Amino acid sequence: MRPDNNKRWQTALTCVAGGFAGAWLGYTLYEAWDCLVARPELYAAYSAPWYTGPLLLAGPAALIVAAALAAKWWLRRKRK
Repeated sequence: MRPDNNKRWQTALTCVAGGFAGAWLGYTLYEAWDCLVARPELYAAYSAPWYTGPLLLAGPAALIVAAALAAKWWLRRKRK
């Protein structure tokens, strides 16, 4: 693999990992704000706590981030 192509892959994988981690964090912060500040009466009627949604999305997001970081590690190791 050419060095410039390797750098492109590294950048793309960093963007994927950061994007999924940031999207999950943003969703979690929005859900917390919505439940605790904006509309607590709406969430009082739900049988599940407000953090159920973010917890369900944490697994797939963590798998994608871990796969991207593992691919970055593999590319870095392959280059040496």
